[in-house]
Amino acid sequence: MIPIAPRRARIDEDAARSMSIVLAQTIGLDVSGVSATIPFIYPLRIVAETASAQIRHHVDVTNGQIAIHESQSIRCERVLVAADDLTAAGELKADDAMVSISLNAETVGGGPAFSSATRLRVVPAAALIGETATAKIRPTVNAVAPVIVSQRVTSDLVLAYAQAAGDFNPLHTDIQFVRSLEIPERVVPGMLLAGLAEPVVAHLGLGHLLELRTRFLAPCFVGERISITVLDVQAIPQATRRLRIAIALHEGPLVCISDVSLRDD
Repeated sequence: MIPIAPRRARIDEDAARSMSIVLAQTIGLDVSGVSATIPFIYPLRIVAETASAQIRHHVDVTNGQIAIHESQSIRCERVLVAADDLTAAGELKADDAMVSISLNAETVGGGPAFSSATRLRVVPAAALIGETATAKIRPTVNAVAPVIVSQRVTSDLVLAYAQAAGDFNPLHTDIQFVRSLEIPERVVPGMLLAGLAEPVVAHLGLGHLLELRTRFLAPCFVGERISITVLDVQAIPQATRRLRIAIALHEGPLVCISDVSLRDD
C-alpha cells in the first residue's frame, strides 16, 4: 500500500463546464442549456491530478503494458460548487495485474465532500483487441425510457474530454501510440462513458446523482456508436431510488453498466 499524501484541490470552473458540455454532446443534447453546476464525475479530475504519476510508475508502457478501467465508484456527499476548497488523500495498491486507488476528499472547512475507488487492470496491449463482451441488454418491463441512441463517440469529443478531465493517457489521445501497440484506434475513456449517467438522468427528469458504480466490460473505440438503456431497479418503496444505466455498442454487446443512486432533493 502506498499512501497518497493530503493535497489541496481547487475546482477549475472552465474544466468543469467543458466536461459537462462534452457529456451532453456525446448523447446529442443541446449544450446551450448546460448549467454551471460541477459535473458529478469532476472528482475523477482530482484523482488524475493526485495519482497519475504513481499509476505511470506501475504500468510499463515500454514493455507493451496498458492500464484499462475495470471498475469505478464515486459518492458525492454534497453537491460540489466552484468555490469549494478541498483536501484529498487516500492510498494506492498495486501488483503486476492491478492498480487500485481510493481517494477521500473533505472541504477545507471540514466535512466530507466525496469518495472514489478506481480499479485498473494492467494487461498486455494485445489483450485489448480480443477483449469483447458478449452480453447484451435484454428488453425489460423495468425500462424507464426508450433506448437512447447517441452520436458516434468522435475523436473531437474524446480529446475535449481528456483535456477537461486532465486525462493524459495516450491510450485515449495519441493515435501513433496506439498504433505502435497494434491497437487499431484510440480507446474512449471509461469515465467519459460512465459520466454519461448524469446528463441521461437529468435529460429524463429523474433527479440528481448521489452515487455511481460502474463496471467496464469491453472497450469502446473512438468512432463507434453507442446505445444507452435506463432500467429502474428500485425494490423498496420510499428508499433511495436506484437506476441501472447500460451502455452498449449500437446493436451490439455491452460496454459498461452503471448502478446509480439518486438524491432525495
